[in-house]
Amino acid sequence: MIISHKHKFVFIKTAKTGGSTIENILGQHLGSKDIASGSAYIDTKNVSPTVKRNWQKIDYPDKLGGYSHLPASLVYEKFFNGQKPKDYFVFTIERNSYDKAVSHWWWHTHAKRLLKLMNPTRVNFREHLTGLIHSPENNHPSCWRRYSNENICVDHIYQYDQWEEMFKDLSKRFSLQIDMNSTRNIKLKNSNKPFSHYREAYKDNEQELVEKLFIKEIKHFDYKF
Repeated sequence: MIISHKHKFVFIKTAKTGGSTIENILGQHLGSKDIASGSAYIDTKNVSPTVKRNWQKIDYPDKLGGYSHLPASLVYEKFFNGQKPKDYFVFTIERNSYDKAVSHWWWHTHAKRLLKLMNPTRVNFREHLTGLIHSPENNHPSCWRRYSNENICVDHIYQYDQWEEMFKDLSKRFSLQIDMNSTRNIKLKNSNKPFSHYREAYKDNEQELVEKLFIKEIKHFDYKF
């Protein structure tokens, strides 16, 4: 999460959408009074930590998950007197749910564990999704609640598959002079999935489980498998 008073923007961080990389790139352009939560943890020395600036420990509801992923509603409550700031551009990023589900599974069962020098689990994709459906809300990969409070409560939602276009727009909108090469090359939490396309991970009609986990996103953004 980033609140930039210097540039008048708020970035709401979502899961498995390159949020740590976005924080890293935008963090290079923050002012002294800006706020950045950074990642909830540092995996290992192999992963660069995202910027933390002027972060205050707040009473954060456990049911909502890690504090680096503050929902827009709580950002407004804690930092803007409960109202969406009219003169700030509030944005986030989302990803095709069928792709995001695969990324979430591979990160939590393989990539993150390897970074922590642990063995990957043998939990397959279907087992992972089934477990999420029956787990507490804070474990869900769905980020709908982070940018929606019944209705969408941010100004713009970029799409993960339009990564470069997003940074071009942010660079122009806030005169940030972002190095576009850095947006292509920095991947702080690269999962290195062994798939050339996310559909290759689907073996047993897992789409039905994804559609239970991401029902609101799939309907709103009209995501297709």
